[in-house]
Formats: sequence, C-alpha cells, structure tokens
Amino acid sequence: MIHTAEAKELLRHSMKKNLNSLTPVEYREHSLAISVQLMHWNSLAEKTVILTYQPLNREPNIFPLVEFLRSQQKSVDVLSTGKHEIQHVGNPEIILIPGLAFDKKGFRLGSGQGYFDRFLATLPKETLTVGICFDMQLLPEIPTEEHDVPVQYIVTETQIHKI
Repeated sequence: MIHTAEAKELLRHSMKKNLNSLTPVEYREHSLAISVQLMHWNSLAEKTVILTYQPLNREPNIFPLVEFLRSQQKSVDVLSTGKHEIQHVGNPEIILIPGLAFDKKGFRLGSGQGYFDRFLATLPKETLTVGICFDMQLLPEIPTEEHDVPVQYIVTETQIHKI
C-alpha cells in the first residue's frame, strides 16, 4: 500500500510533467483565459484587498488580472515565500492560490513544503480562498492529510468551481 506522502510525491511528478508539456502559446492562452474569468467574476469585483502570487514553475500567470485590478484602484499584494512562511502585507479579503493540482473538494497539491496549508489555517473564516489552475490540473481527487486545508473556489481557464 502506498502512503499518502508517497502518493502525493508521485502525483507531483506527474503534474509537473503535464505542465511542462504545455507549449508556450498554450501556457499564455490558458493563463490569459484564467485572468479574463477572474476579471468578470462578481465575487472578486466586490473585494478591495486582494492577495495573489508570483507565478513559478508553470503556474498560471495572472499578471494581466493584477494590472486590471490595480487600474480599478484595488489593493493588490503579491505574496512571496520566505524560508518557512508566506509573507504579505495587510488583511486580504480574497487570496488567489496556485497549486500543482486541485480536486473537486478544494484540496490542493502543492510543492510539499506546507506553506499554503499553514497560511490558510491562520486566516479569518470570511477570507475568500481561491485556487488557480489549468483545467488539466483539476482532478477528481488528490491524496490528503490531516493538515491539508481546502480552498472555497477553483478557477480554471473554462470554469469557476464553487466548493
């Protein structure tokens, strides 16, 4: 029997391989489609303090959204990861979170460092948490552990999925 940690590591490897198979054009088009989905989403339009991420390793690049939000006079903070924590400023009303994969229950597969799970566990309940991924990263189920914290929504290039 495969342990959860081992199953997660195998899935990470598979998802990284899938992401690396995207052509540069597909990556740009899918990323832009996610930004457009978010630009038209009422739940985001209602918020004024947004925390997002700097895309790494083929995570969706939603900087067109960041530019749009800033043009709408929204406060947008781009988080960074320190040695053992996520660093940001202020009290965000909504957080946009990347991942290697998400499942239909809102659970996220990340890099395995636990940054986001520790961070999400500290947020007030009214903070809206949104997973950002490509359709190919939305899975029926991913292995979970006790410390895993689900997001409330998942946004891909074709859908906004409420958990």
